[in-house]
Amino acid sequence: MASGVRCSDECLAKYNELKLKKNCRYILYKIADQKEIIVDKIGERRCTFEDFKEDLESLGGCARYAVLDFEPDNTKSDLLLVSWIPDTASVRERMLYASSTDALKSQLTGFKSFVQTSGVKCSDDCLAKYNELKLKKTCRYILYKIEDQKEIVIDQIGDRNSTFDQFKAELENLEKSARYAVLDFESDNNKSHLLFISWIPDNASVRERMLYASSVDALKSQLTGFKSYLQLNEKSDLTRENFMDSLPGSRN
Repeated sequence: MASGVRCSDECLAKYNELKLKKNCRYILYKIADQKEIIVDKIGERRCTFEDFKEDLESLGGCARYAVLDFEPDNTKSDLLLVSWIPDTASVRERMLYASSTDALKSQLTGFKSFVQTSGVKCSDDCLAKYNELKLKKTCRYILYKIEDQKEIVIDQIGDRNSTFDQFKAELENLEKSARYAVLDFESDNNKSHLLFISWIPDNASVRERMLYASSVDALKSQLTGFKSYLQLNEKSDLTRENFMDSLPGSRN
């Protein structure tokens, strides 16, 4: 723990209100004057995950801690403790927040997982292989994974002769693991369409679902020219009909 950094009483009080009364969706915490962790912002109960993500992204180069009542399937919620320390933060700020996490973490009991979502970036190979698929049609699909909670890398490439059913089987066989994917999908009239896919199965761990959901833009923003974006959560989503329906105008 960084010398002198402590938690204000309000940090624990507001956390307990969220945990017991569900009176808000998330709490952002900051370190004030390099001495004390205090409440920075509280997100209303009606706020969405996208609102939470937007609040963190709008901070620019500023680090934060957060507690989020994460509700991926609109039924069951899980309390997550999040460390947001972007690469664009100053070296001093990154060191301060990294070394002071336990000052907050030790005060908060009952959260499901601790997630470090900051710093996830794309390897250069992600864009290079995507452009090869887009321009040269060198393969049928690309699967991407997040390695060590830090970098999006290529996990697997399906050769050009691969079928939709083979692509579907690859995702189904991952069991409880999330992935991103790009698929050169051939519609019923044999026209191909590049699709960007987020595969975050409901039976993946809460930490993995949160990590992939919050990091998707790190890859998505690098890839240009795909036709549609699909967010898939269960095996029943992996149907040809569902992919056809995602195309602009549908049934193209």
